[in-house]
Amino acid sequence: MLATLMVAAATFCAGLCLVMMAAIGGVTGTLVTGPLSALAGVSGVTVGAPSGTDTVSTGVSGAGPTPTDPTAMPPLVGGQRATLLPDGLAAAPVDAPAAVRGIIAAGNEIVGKPYVYGGGHGLPLDEIASGYDCSSSVAHLLWGGGLLPVDTDMTAAEFEDWGLPGPGRWVTLYASGDHVFMYVAGLRWDTHNAAGPDDGTTGIGWHPLIREDAGFIARHPPGL
Repeated sequence: MLATLMVAAATFCAGLCLVMMAAIGGVTGTLVTGPLSALAGVSGVTVGAPSGTDTVSTGVSGAGPTPTDPTAMPPLVGGQRATLLPDGLAAAPVDAPAAVRGIIAAGNEIVGKPYVYGGGHGLPLDEIASGYDCSSSVAHLLWGGGLLPVDTDMTAAEFEDWGLPGPGRWVTLYASGDHVFMYVAGLRWDTHNAAGPDDGTTGIGWHPLIREDAGFIARHPPGL
């Protein structure tokens, strides 16, 4: 009987100590399971078991899911670089994350749409517009990758502060006060063939060459 009381007292004291430490910020991200589940709700204490999953947060609240319909996803090619197909669409690298495949799929949806200044703005990103400008088309692609909420409406200048600074591994945006374009798995998404006559379509879509980026700010999505 005495031994049982001593164990119970020790358990109570341990729990009380954790509560006191959490209250003063001494416990950060502590995982609590079993009998100490009564500590649920204490600041800094996480109750439950680890999920066992490793996910990359984009830091974007309310972003839509990456498209999962197999018929909507782009064709795949080997390696880590996207390929420009003869019809102007892009094939995604087989090693690309799902978000990158979703971006490419969304781009393929609107390849060849006419450039219209202000086009695509004011519409949900899951709705195909009759025409796009630079920022509305980039927003549509990022929504396709699950990186923007469906009701996002951004200008080129606003992309100067989006995401994280510098180039990304898979996706890099180049934004200025007047224009925004981006590279996705090695292909450039842009409104025209800015790098010359060998730069693919003259309009909105995928372009194979690297263009001048002086005066632009490089940004990338977290984790990509």
